[in-house]
Amino acid sequence: MSDAPRPSAICDAGPLIHLGEIGAARLLPQFHPLLVPASVWAEAVSFRPPTDFAWEITAVGEADRRALEGRLVTQLDPGEADCLALCSRHPGAIFLTDDLAARRAPQRLGITVHGSVGIIVRSFRVGLLTRPEADTALVALRDCRSLFVTKVIIDLAREELADAPPI
Repeated sequence: MSDAPRPSAICDAGPLIHLGEIGAARLLPQFHPLLVPASVWAEAVSFRPPTDFAWEITAVGEADRRALEGRLVTQLDPGEADCLALCSRHPGAIFLTDDLAARRAPQRLGITVHGSVGIIVRSFRVGLLTRPEADTALVALRDCRSLFVTKVIIDLAREELADAPPI
């Protein structure tokens, strides 16, 4: 692990599944704590975490969910809603999701959002990946069967690698 600060994060199923699929789940511990709602963990059954993977499965209660009512006008699946409920309980935590609709809602609430592409770019910036490793991971993500990400997004991320200063 690099010496860069490890921000806390709330993780939706997408990054667990997609980074796991390309063999890059080892990048997730750059976030600490990494909180995963139980509803998300159940959705991410295909995720095979590395043996040293550290996460916290967290319960989300009705009070947490009610705190979001009226603040969101979009329909989210239960896992995404639970993630946002946890974000309200953990101000400053980053919301990790690959779902476009789920990315818009927290941005309106002032919550920082990163997807799998952003996690890979950040991994390079904090020294967890070399530029060639990050580039390879981005290409693998583009070709990932379970994620739709356009070539344009991957190309923009690859350009960012060339310009990205370390954190």
